[in-house]
Amino acid sequence: MRTSAFLCSRAASVVDQYLDDLLKHNSGSVPVYKYLERVGIEFDSCDEVGEYLGNYVRKYTSVESFLSDTQLNSRRAYRDRSHGRLSVSTLIEREGEDRAFQFVKYLNENEVDIGDLREYLSSLLHDADGNINLRMLETDTYKSEFRKCVRIYDFMRYRYGI
Repeated sequence: MRTSAFLCSRAASVVDQYLDDLLKHNSGSVPVYKYLERVGIEFDSCDEVGEYLGNYVRKYTSVESFLSDTQLNSRRAYRDRSHGRLSVSTLIEREGEDRAFQFVKYLNENEVDIGDLREYLSSLLHDADGNINLRMLETDTYKSEFRKCVRIYDFMRYRYGI
């Protein structure tokens, strides 16, 4: 039992140090909640982790917190034009499969089916034969928006276990 507790403690320490350094050098654009959840670091006790990781967890407490002021205004306008409840599948129908990920940030948390979002993101990263396809990371606009979508997925799936 002591070995297991030691390994968990050691894993948490490694994840904490590694993620803190990654966040420091990547403007906070790294999904972290899966790793924190896996090693048992409590999200509410992030005073015990590195500076950048603690700041990240305290800053990102909702989907809206991932958005800039401009994106929040665009979100309101998009939702006003949409009339009604949105979902991942609705976004794919309206915006097309290649563009829908750019609008996931406009969904309310209760409108996201996490399984649909996971399947959609996975489909963007794989071709018809199941090979990895990184086309979403080829242009700066796509890369930034896609990473944000992945971070929102990570937040919803692992911070709240949706």
